[in-house]
Parts: sequence; structure tokens; C-alpha cells
Amino acid sequence: MVGYAFHGSAHIFEPLARRMSRRAELRVRLVANVPYARGVPAEETARRFARAFLRDAWPFEPRPEIYYDPRSLESAGPGRAVVHAKLIVVDEEVLYLGSANFTTAAFERNIEAGLRVRSATLGKRASDHFDQLIRRGDLVALPAG
Repeated sequence: MVGYAFHGSAHIFEPLARRMSRRAELRVRLVANVPYARGVPAEETARRFARAFLRDAWPFEPRPEIYYDPRSLESAGPGRAVVHAKLIVVDEEVLYLGSANFTTAAFERNIEAGLRVRSATLGKRASDHFDQLIRRGDLVALPAG
């Protein structure tokens, strides 16, 4: 799963967390945007985000693997980046790509658009893309909080 915003999303993730608790082999990897916080060191910003995310969006066990792009914590300039994609890949076979964030507003009120596709080729390519970003260090594990 890749997302930009996760406000009020515990009820969205709860069914997946329950399934993870029943199936130990289920691997869930999440890529989140960690927003820049003016005047706060990057490592502290990432820790604060992790604490808030695990408190408010995923207060369940087991927890997913969570990654972020450290360039999002740069103050400004051409090197700053944002994780803005909204993507879900299931079993490298089903993809959802759309505009909806993982928020209550997106799931209950907003007008969003998305596309669900069943394609082993596209699913594998999307998963491989994020695997490569992690291997290269472009995405790093979120600190424990």
C-alpha cells in the first residue's frame, strides 16, 4: 500500500490487521508520506510520525512494514520529494490505483476516482518498483517511534 494521508484510518485498516493476526505468512508493506515539520530535525519528525501513525492509523498487532522517502523531510529545494501515490497491490496480481487517501473523508465523503485491475504483469512490476526503491535506499524503514 502506498499513500499520502492516513487521518482517521484505523477503521479502514482494521479488517486487514485482523487478517494479518490470523495469517502469520501475510506480509503487509506500507509506504507513507512523512510531511516536513519546520524547525524539527528529520529523525525526530519521522519518530513523531511513527508514533502518531501507530497510535491513530494502525493501533493493531501485528504491524505492517512501513517505509518513507527521507527526501520528504528536506526543508526546501529541488531535492525535496513527496510520496503522493495512492496504490494498493494485492498478491502481485490485483492493483488499485486512484486518488483516494487512506482517510475517513476519502472513504466516506469525497468524490474520488480509482481503477482496480487484475494483472499479474502489472502487479509484479509495481511490487518490483517499490522493492527496488527500498533496496536502493530511496525508501527507508520508519523508525519504531
